Amino acid sequence: MKAIEIIQKELKLVDFPIPEPGPGEVLIKVKATAINRADLMQKNGLYPPPPGASQIMGLECSGVIKKIGSIADDAENEFISLNSSLMQDPVFISIDNENIEKNINIVMITVDQDSNFCNFPRVFVEAKSKTNSTVVETYVNLADTESKNLTVPVIEYLLEEESKLSHKHIQLDTGKSFLFHFDRILQNKNSSFNSTSYSNAGLLSRYDIHSNLNGI
Repeated sequence: MKAIEIIQKELKLVDFPIPEPGPGEVLIKVKATAINRADLMQKNGLYPPPPGASQIMGLECSGVIKKIGSIADDAENEFISLNSSLMQDPVFISIDNENIEKNINIVMITVDQDSNFCNFPRVFVEAKSKTNSTVVETYVNLADTESKNLTVPVIEYLLEEESKLSHKHIQLDTGKSFLFHFDRILQNKNSSFNSTSYSNAGLLSRYDIHSNLNGI
């Protein structure tokens, strides 16, 4: 890819390896970007990027998200790998105000279709340091025809230091459906994740939740 780099206090357009996004990061295919005043200050050595931040110039851009840094491992499970291959329009949610408790609802609704069909929702939730939030995941199947449906949601949570997240999972389904739902959580130091689940399943259902405590 092409990128703007500072070489001897000059801005140069150079070839740069495509970065691999980590948890909480996205890879964007940039359609438009700009160099602003902060970038010019950085060029002159007056505004260094924070530790761990990219050295690539350009604090703002617009484009298309091509890849989400994943907590879920495709090699762990065939359904997670299937979701990664077939997901469309992944959703990224960032909780970043530590002074206000946030309540977030993630609702997945299945309705009647003329034939059998599949859904592969992918959501990434980032809870910034010291935030307090509640996330309710709800799956509702309203289809009452003979067609069958397969839904494979993968929802990933990144909890930064001292963040608290109350999690609820609800499945309301009496139709001819197959639901394989995966939640993956990466917790950092002094973070808290509490979860409760209620399920009224269709033909076949699996809810799989796993929290990675490596950051604690």
